[in-house]
Amino acid sequence: MPFEFTGAPPLQLDTPLSFSSFASSSTTSFTTNAHPPASPFGASPISSSFGSIRPQLGGPQPLLNRDDFSRVSAPVATDPLSRALVRALRNRPAILGRSDIAGDQVVKDTLKQDETFDIPAIISGLRELEKTHPEVARFTRSLFDTSVLSRLPPKQPQIPPAIISTANANEAASNDQAPDTDASATRAPADSTASPTSPTEASNPEPPVKVPRQHPRIASFVDALAARVLRGAVVTYPEGAKVLASHIVNLFYSGSTQGDVVAALRSLLGRPDNISEIADVASWADDGLVALETAYADDPESFREASSELNADEEISDAEEEANAGDADEVLDENKSSTDNGATKASLPARPFCFLELPAEMRNLVYRLLLAPDGHIGLTKLVHTANGRYLKDVLFPDRNCRNSCGANYYKLSGCSPQILAVCQQIYDEAKQIMYEENTVCVTASTYDGVLVLNQRLLPDRTLPRLTSLMLVCDAADRSGIERGWFSQLPWKQLQDLTSLKSLRISMIERETDSNTTDSKAWILEEVLERIPAACQVTFESREEFEVTYVQEIIDETEAQINHRRTVKIDDVYEVEGEVLQELATRYVYKQGRKSGHARDYRFPDRWEVVSKLMPLSEVDPKLVLGGQRK
Repeated sequence: MPFEFTGAPPLQLDTPLSFSSFASSSTTSFTTNAHPPASPFGASPISSSFGSIRPQLGGPQPLLNRDDFSRVSAPVATDPLSRALVRALRNRPAILGRSDIAGDQVVKDTLKQDETFDIPAIISGLRELEKTHPEVARFTRSLFDTSVLSRLPPKQPQIPPAIISTANANEAASNDQAPDTDASATRAPADSTASPTSPTEASNPEPPVKVPRQHPRIASFVDALAARVLRGAVVTYPEGAKVLASHIVNLFYSGSTQGDVVAALRSLLGRPDNISEIADVASWADDGLVALETAYADDPESFREASSELNADEEISDAEEEANAGDADEVLDENKSSTDNGATKASLPARPFCFLELPAEMRNLVYRLLLAPDGHIGLTKLVHTANGRYLKDVLFPDRNCRNSCGANYYKLSGCSPQILAVCQQIYDEAKQIMYEENTVCVTASTYDGVLVLNQRLLPDRTLPRLTSLMLVCDAADRSGIERGWFSQLPWKQLQDLTSLKSLRISMIERETDSNTTDSKAWILEEVLERIPAACQVTFESREEFEVTYVQEIIDETEAQINHRRTVKIDDVYEVEGEVLQELATRYVYKQGRKSGHARDYRFPDRWEVVSKLMPLSEVDPKLVLGGQRK
């Protein structure tokens, strides 16, 4: 075991402080109540258990045993209500299945009616209700099923009927408004001076005037159609959506009907499960092209080129209004207004300006919008698989990792650190914002024995800059693991968190480990010893992004268990904050004993050079925090 000089006087004779005295006298505080606010649904059998991913301990009662969890978790994980709540918690609505889509709509409407609707609390309450009052739980699910059945969308036909053109729709609307007459009577023409139509012209109608394929308005319509394809989940990546949108427009220009386009898309994509989405996209494209052709045929002079500066969202909304409008004159007026606005925007020259000449306050606003838009960054470990699983969130992508897993892009949690590479001045001004104003969520590896924190996700050079951290640890007891294993793990990375002000500790465990506390206590001792003494420590996930991050870690752990075993044996859940808080009271007096602040810099690192103790006169006071030469 490597020797660590604590830099503090020995405290073996000191009696451990109680938790109450520590919370009132020290700058470090632990949460005394880890429960979220009361349920917005008033007093109910499930209101007493809101606020935990795992069922509540219920005061002095022992933790739930294995039989209780198998009886509670199994029904909740398979019923439609629980699936809808989990999808709403992860913000991943269903795109397939009529019942799942209707269930998501019921939950969405409930969220609109009550903003204090707590999804994690409802999930926890359902589990507790299944144990205490199973009849009430079944009645609750039956009410949800009834609401779902009342909102099931109608089944879409495989090939929808041909859509009537806008001109025919306008004529039909005018016929509906006309007074009732004899069926054999004909409607008077709009223009009394118009010449009668000959039989030859009636049998051979003039083909509609098409907008030139290379017209800028058609190019803008292709972009709007690509956005529509993405929203309909027909194609899930932007490049493919744009290619597919251009192909759809080419099919309509070649004379294909809407049914032919739907059949061609089904044959091209080879997915029989997205028939309704393909039909909706084809219908939307057909209506939009008809509206553009009508506007172009009525007044080609006013059908001017669309400005390149028009927003894509404005193009989409304009195209939807054109497709849904029943009157060709209204469509023409909307086209005129949009092109006039585009011409006005195009007339304004785009003048570049020097960003560094802006006031410092405005530059900081730009930095915050780019580097800390959400206030949190979640880091998940890298898994190299053939189906394309990459780093979900990463601050500094590694080139070797990109080559090994084939990833060509990285999602940065809304954070855009590319601005740091513009120039040295911007880097110096903005680098601290990304570290100081974001809560970084990371997982600690306590059983691999290599590194506690993954350096690909969070390099060591970034640790001294972090101010807020959420640490998720796997606290499962494993056979053969003793106290010596945890003491020899490379916890030195936590000593580099010298600027840390807030730490949220979360632990996950298996169902079979609910009655053991050794691993949890050992991990807490090692972590508390190495964080700054002034750091505020809390337990259990509370914020929405923290609950989501912990749930992703739980899902990943369950996936690994299911991959190794043919039968699911253990349920993985988050340890309650009260349990961790009670265990942490044993090691409160040790917090900061081995942190980077208390390290004696007269001792060089053992792995670099072995030398005798440096004289105090040769110690640079700048290296010691708060040090000064007397």
